[in-house]
Amino acid sequence: MDDRIVIPITDQNYLELIRELENLLDQIMATNERSLIRYCKYVETIPTEYYRSSFILIWREAIELVDSIKSLVALSSCNTIPILLRSLFELNLGIAFICSDENKIKQRALAYGGISLIRRIENYKKFDPTNLEYMEFRDCIGIDIVSKFDKDFDYKGATDNLSSIFEKYPAYKEFKEEYDRIFEQKKQCGRKQVRPEWYELFDGKSSIFSLAEMLGMKKYYITLYDQFSLKGHGNNAMSAWEPSALKNPKVPNLKELASSIDLTLTFITGIATDILKAEFSAEYQYYGRKHLQLRKQIEKFSEVLNNISFQTEQIIPK
Repeated sequence: MDDRIVIPITDQNYLELIRELENLLDQIMATNERSLIRYCKYVETIPTEYYRSSFILIWREAIELVDSIKSLVALSSCNTIPILLRSLFELNLGIAFICSDENKIKQRALAYGGISLIRRIENYKKFDPTNLEYMEFRDCIGIDIVSKFDKDFDYKGATDNLSSIFEKYPAYKEFKEEYDRIFEQKKQCGRKQVRPEWYELFDGKSSIFSLAEMLGMKKYYITLYDQFSLKGHGNNAMSAWEPSALKNPKVPNLKELASSIDLTLTFITGIATDILKAEFSAEYQYYGRKHLQLRKQIEKFSEVLNNISFQTEQIIPK
């Protein structure tokens, strides 16, 4: 008996399925990379506004997540895919929120980037020995953290430089005013967490659930989001247990795997199509045609996976 918990699968039929699946994910990535590059080149031909950087970076992050899912598939470590699908779903949700009101697209896209600036400023303050927040941070963790970093780095200068963005650029100034308004509103209500999330600004919602409900994506939240979160929060360990046995984590549930790849395409397509529809209609038409081709391939492949009963090395005897 093999006493290992993780036993690599050597079944050649299974490995062939994995290679086909990798190829499908490669096609999803190639389609999105092509359209993202074309969008970037298009942006260079028009008056560029700062909000578009959020579109580019969110889409890029989505492609990176698909690449990570492909890596997990290649290594037959499919049980951790839900963690990445949760991130992909939240990116899809974010883009859907940004694009749901054409009059607020710029404000909301800037809010996504603006929150990142605020968090970076907060981190610089924690590392600046001249700042009160550093003292509180040091006392909390019990060590002089600044000694672990570059002593020549000008944290105060970096903080001041980033903070000046909110005054120099009108669009970011508008964001900061909205941020401060929501911050004070939450503070007066006695909320423990007063720092706003970016999607709370400009007529947004206070939670992922209410945002999904607002955008008509509630079905994904109530059926999938909790399941995605279990693995990310370390609450999924008992799923490996079966009577008198432990599942081999290298053997995925093929029906769940089929669903995961289908959702991967759904979420990244939601991101790409919302951006292109709002910004670059010519590429939107091309992307739509490629999506339909990919959807047909995945539906065909899912049918194969759903009809396989893969039993080899399913469980490890107790």
